Amino acid sequence: MAQDGPDDDGSRREPRQRFRTHAEVVTPEMARERAAGGSPNPDGRLLDEVLAETGGRYQYLMDDLPDRVTADLRRFVEDTGDPVAREALDRGRVVVPFEHLRGLDPGSTRIVLGFGFGLRSD
Repeated sequence: MAQDGPDDDGSRREPRQRFRTHAEVVTPEMARERAAGGSPNPDGRLLDEVLAETGGRYQYLMDDLPDRVTADLRRFVEDTGDPVAREALDRGRVVVPFEHLRGLDPGSTRIVLGFGFGLRSD
């Protein structure tokens, strides 16, 4: 399996992984899976509560990242050079947009927000 990094000719391949954020509606099936996986909040949060925290903006700021998360982020940036991850590392926070959830009922829609390192789809 090929590794990320320089090719034999010295050119650099694009990393196969990327930093990404997510904001998803929690379905009953997802809640069951999250509960089975030991999630402390398997049902997610009401969209209304999140919007109250963000002042009505459809983006969530994750500040005060734990040291272990910052260390993982730093290693990821060193390995991939991902510009979005680098910005998150430099600022010490992750911005999670969720504009795509606009129009859903904030009083009944439950969501989860987060970020992670995933395989590139392109």
